[in-house]
Amino acid sequence: MMEDKLHRKRQYSRMVIRGAFLGLLEKRPLNKITVKEICGLADVNRTTFYSNFYDIYDLHEQIQDELYKKIEVSLKKPKAGKEILIEVFETVKENIDICKILFAGNSDLDFIRKVMLIPYAQLLKEWSAKSDAPAATHSYIFEFVANGSAGFLNKWIRDGMKIPSPEAASLLEKFTSGVISQHLA
Repeated sequence: MMEDKLHRKRQYSRMVIRGAFLGLLEKRPLNKITVKEICGLADVNRTTFYSNFYDIYDLHEQIQDELYKKIEVSLKKPKAGKEILIEVFETVKENIDICKILFAGNSDLDFIRKVMLIPYAQLLKEWSAKSDAPAATHSYIFEFVANGSAGFLNKWIRDGMKIPSPEAASLLEKFTSGVISQHLA
């Protein structure tokens, strides 16, 4: 019974710390946020913060990892082409509050790129199997497509996701398949 109470208290502490942090991250860059500010907003002491996180970068990374795992899990079922992209867009939409901050807020683009590598790693295997192009060409195209897709996803979020997920996925697939078919044929 006591362990359950401590577990709930720890979950609550992590939740309020996370909320305070995301609120600050929405307003300014990660390197301008302090543990003192987070603790003040979350109404917890620094000991509580440090018993849950090593520092603000650890907190940031844990939030990113949680979102990354959600997207990764959503893609575990075998899918092809556009269905993979639709699933990414849908998962982003379901987690839009966090995604707005991590993708389109005061964060770096490396995380968005990492997210877009999930579906494209799967697709690269399909494309490579069908292509006679040299392996080096595959990796350059892969980088181009993943980075362009990260920019596309970031813009879609910044624009308020006005284009429905399936339509955005179709548009992105059209762009990427054009590049791929032209260079890996």
